[in-house]
Order: sequence, then C-alpha cells, then structure tokens
Amino acid sequence: SLRSELVALCGVGRKVADCVLLFGYGRDSVVPVDTHCLQMARRFLLPCKQRDKALNANLYNQIVSRFWQTFGREHAGWAFMFIFVGELSDFRKLINERLRVEADLKLHPHSHPHPHPQLAGPPPRRKRATPQAPLAIKVEELEVSKRPTHLV
Repeated sequence: SLRSELVALCGVGRKVADCVLLFGYGRDSVVPVDTHCLQMARRFLLPCKQRDKALNANLYNQIVSRFWQTFGREHAGWAFMFIFVGELSDFRKLINERLRVEADLKLHPHSHPHPHPQLAGPPPRRKRATPQAPLAIKVEELEVSKRPTHLV
C-alpha cells in the first residue's frame, strides 16, 4: 500500500504517512493519530477503560475505527481536522466570543445594532460602476514615436 511505501522512507512514521495520505493524496478516510488526536479520542470517543492507555499501534487502529464508526469512513479524516481546529485555543476564544455576543443580542436585541462587526452580516453591496465603452486603439494607428516600446 501507499502507506507502507511512505513509512519505508527514513524518518516517516505512520502519523506522518497518514498526514501525507489525507492532505496530499485526498484519502479522506485516513485519520492521522498524534498527541492531539489521542487527547480528543480520550475525551470524546474511547471507552473509559482505554482512556489511560499509551499510544501504540493497537490503540492507533482503535481510534481510527472509532472515527470511522462515529463520522463515517469516507470523511473521518476531515472530521478529525474539524474537531482539532475547534480545540485550538485561539479558535475556541473566537467561538466563545461569538457565542457571548449572540447571547447578549438575544437578551438585549435593541441595545446596539451591531456590537460585533463580524456578526453584523455581509457588507453592504457596492454600487456598480457605470460601464464605460472599451478603449480600442490599434497600435498600427499610433505614430511610431508614441508606440509603447514593448510593442515596437
């Protein structure tokens, strides 16, 4: 398989090979299991008795199987990425801020029309510029001295 060929390369382990398969080759069923994925699996997917186990080949395969069962095999790798991004602290701060602003808007809908610019909706549409007639000048009609040098 392609994974075994990648793992045969010096310095490439299963996780790196799975990253290459998911992102480089579009193998959407591949779940790269690293420390972050293990932490998420412990919190959301693994049974209690498996949550304290160290990552090994067997646990790696179990985590991948749980992602397949939970999210469907055809999109398990991308499900992992969405969860991973959602766990990033900067992203969580942004989500928490948006949730707080939305809650404030529900409690006080008329206090301020748009307290958070990112929640204000799409920007207003700009007026279209009036179309102008295309400028059509034939190079042959210009005097030689006025021709652009790159066209001479």
